[in-house]
Amino acid sequence: SVLACDGQRPVWEERTPHDVVAAAGAADHCRIDLEVDARWWLLDLLTERPDQWIDLAYVDAAHTVEVDSFLVSALWRHIRPGGVLVLDDLDWTASLHARPGAVFSRPDRSHVRALYDYLRALPDVADATEWGREEVGWTWALLLKASGSGPADLASLLR
Repeated sequence: SVLACDGQRPVWEERTPHDVVAAAGAADHCRIDLEVDARWWLLDLLTERPDQWIDLAYVDAAHTVEVDSFLVSALWRHIRPGGVLVLDDLDWTASLHARPGAVFSRPDRSHVRALYDYLRALPDVADATEWGREEVGWTWALLLKASGSGPADLASLLR
């Protein structure tokens, strides 16, 4: 099953996430919660289902170190061995990308890149790579959690 949340109620090409899932015939297998705080959503999920293992997690950065640090740390703990964590906005910095007047503790440093650098140094990371700078003009990070079997690198998964 697919579980997803977003702090907003996004619409893309006049369709909501629920519309897209329904059109794909996957409504019975997807739960999408909108206009929720991702921290509480994830904390509730992991508290209610402490044995929950996640195969793939994508963090659409909230652009605050407090939110993104919690999400990344909690998710990494529950990524299944052999699972993947994807982070976007690897090069986002407040000094270049935030709305005028917003206050950040380190406006010239990307907290998402700092989180990525921290995670990829952990002993249970089998592989880590950056993608997207050339392809789409924005850098994403992918981290593969080590496992006893299965692909040992992200290139195997991305083929």
